[in-house]
Amino acid sequence: MYYALVDWDLLQRAYANFAKLAETSRDLPQLFIAEARQNIHRINLFADGVWALLGAIVAAIGIHGLCTNKHPL
Repeated sequence: MYYALVDWDLLQRAYANFAKLAETSRDLPQLFIAEARQNIHRINLFADGVWALLGAIVAAIGIHGLCTNKHPL
């Protein structure tokens, strides 16, 4: 989850840069680069969220297995 928070902050900065360029600049190569940078952060944030969710599911399955074990260690 730490990396998701880091990527969230980077996404906010990249999107703000893209939005500022979109309002002020008409240079298409710069807009394409700014859009690509913010899309990279979107993909990274999605991947971090998926890994966090999968980790939570595995942890929940492990805890459930420990709680329902009929033969304690």
